[in-house]
Amino acid sequence: GDRFMLAAGSNTSLRVLQDLWQSTQEERYRWVNCIFQPYESDSKLLAQHLGENLNRGDMRFWEVAKGMVALLDEIEAEGRKADPAMKTLGLREQAEALNGRGLKANKSQVALWRFAVSHLGALGPGLPFVTIRSVTDHLQPRLNALKSLAATFKIDEVSYWDSIVYPTL
Repeated sequence: GDRFMLAAGSNTSLRVLQDLWQSTQEERYRWVNCIFQPYESDSKLLAQHLGENLNRGDMRFWEVAKGMVALLDEIEAEGRKADPAMKTLGLREQAEALNGRGLKANKSQVALWRFAVSHLGALGPGLPFVTIRSVTDHLQPRLNALKSLAATFKIDEVSYWDSIVYPTL
């Protein structure tokens, strides 16, 4: 029903069972025993789904980056809701928040994911082909070097990204 969803993956199994029920109408496919888990938070649910997808190993760098940044943003939003005076989490705290939810991360990865999500979206249809290596070895170092060059010519950072990088990407 609409009130329930799978908390930790198995969407493919559910779809198969639903198809079997539709095609055979056999009772053994109509009902499935499940472990009930009370809802705690959107961030926990998102972390479980990300963990399941990462365990399958078929996620591309861009998908991982988008998922992790979305999760980190949700964690911060939940933290601010609980404590409006909460300060922004640093890279180390963000990595610890992910590790605390069973997802492996370090501050370098968090920085890389945030860089990719903040600046590489303009690649559009090329995003599925972006790899962690292409970002760490080529895109990030070169874009940062160009940013330093732009600063030398008194081009502010917003103009650098909006007028030079994004249209080029």
